[in-house]
Amino acid sequence: MGETGIVRHIDGLGRFVIPKEIRNTLNIRAGELLKVAVDEGKIVLSKHKVGCVICGSLDDVIPMSSGTLICRDCLKEAVENSK
Repeated sequence: MGETGIVRHIDGLGRFVIPKEIRNTLNIRAGELLKVAVDEGKIVLSKHKVGCVICGSLDDVIPMSSGTLICRDCLKEAVENSK
């Protein structure tokens, strides 16, 4: 996306608002997790991707009742190993 020319104030708690146009473009929804990093003096925000609790895969994951995710391959292997 590059530079937008948009400037935001930081409030007393260190918060700022990501402009709606950017949130819509990047499909960022309320409640989503963002990863915060620093790279060469710049603050970098990216969507936090949660994967399988066992292998880390982002593909074909299923939410467990505990809120963790497990992919179908690891679930299948766990079921087979429990027999």
